[in-house]
Amino acid sequence: MKKYILKLVASVALLLASTSSVFAIPMLEITGQIDFTGAGSITLNSSNTAVTIIDFSSIAVDPSATDGVFTSAVGQPVTFIDPFAVSAPAPNLWSVGDFWFDLTSIVSNQVVTSGSISFALVHGTGTIYGNGYNPTSGQWIFSTQSSNGFTGGQFSFSSTTVPEPATLAILGLGLVGFGAARRRKQAQK
Repeated sequence: MKKYILKLVASVALLLASTSSVFAIPMLEITGQIDFTGAGSITLNSSNTAVTIIDFSSIAVDPSATDGVFTSAVGQPVTFIDPFAVSAPAPNLWSVGDFWFDLTSIVSNQVVTSGSISFALVHGTGTIYGNGYNPTSGQWIFSTQSSNGFTGGQFSFSSTTVPEPATLAILGLGLVGFGAARRRKQAQK
């Protein structure tokens, strides 16, 4: 019994030590979505299948589609790399209020034309930062459509937080350790 209690105490201590960074800094998690609207133009590659440059003429936070902690950014000025040569990494791709986004990779970049309508989509991943918040994995999606070329068109783009599974993974490993210790004890009987 004494060995079992010692193993239990050691496992709990290991679990707490491995998650100490979570408990040491009392910061909030970034949750929610922030949507931007704007206007400008995009430049396509020579085969018109991907976006190479996004040039903004105006950008604002869309209050009707923004939620979570990002509601504090509504009405704040937005800055964006302008013009943005679509490539990663792109530190500080956008910032508004106390939040900013570092783009680390481009997941997809495509332009699709159907009849007289063209649709452009650029999707990337990175990290969202906020003063007083833990850095959070996020994604950035830029989209626009046009029936007469992409110059002076309306844009919409958003960033969304992506849940961080590390804490759950560490907890799961701790539970696996408990299970292994119990099986070992039962096998010794």
